[in-house]
Amino acid sequence: MSDYSHQFLISMPLLDGDYFSQSVIYICTHDERGTLGLVINKPVDYTITEIFEQLELDMPKSIKGIRLIEGGPVASDVPLILHTDDWQSENTWLLPDGLALTFPSDEGRDFFDLFKAIVVGEGPKQFLLALGHSGWGGGQLDAEIEENTWLTCSYDPKVLFDIPFEKRYQRICDNLGFDINLISRHGGDA
Repeated sequence: MSDYSHQFLISMPLLDGDYFSQSVIYICTHDERGTLGLVINKPVDYTITEIFEQLELDMPKSIKGIRLIEGGPVASDVPLILHTDDWQSENTWLLPDGLALTFPSDEGRDFFDLFKAIVVGEGPKQFLLALGHSGWGGGQLDAEIEENTWLTCSYDPKVLFDIPFEKRYQRICDNLGFDINLISRHGGDA
């Protein structure tokens, strides 16, 4: 079994019309128990402004208008924050290259504390707020990669935080060095 943690996963053309069509997924963790990742190129229709309004927090102008992403179809109403590891709580997983993933506690205190830290300039330098996540059971992602459903690509921090959502899929394809649209939608064995 390969370890796809801290890599990008991109959907192959055969997934056109599927939920994951033209998806870029950052793989947070991948082991024999399963895989957890976040779709990082599918923004939702509302922004972080609405969250700050619901929490009745003043929002710094520097993050006004930041869009949330649809992290995946699993627990799509549960927020997760992928961020730099310069802010942590007891519900934070540390990831490679200075990244971290914070899950909500039962009472949601972590998110309130994180947003409060952002307001006073003590939050993470960079972050993505996702609703839901993408998940696979043990061995499931490996099987899907063998079936040519997905390609993996090395982690690129610019894609994660700097490239606009709508350009992330193409950027990853460019990083691979070939035109993914030229790949057949049909697989087979020789």
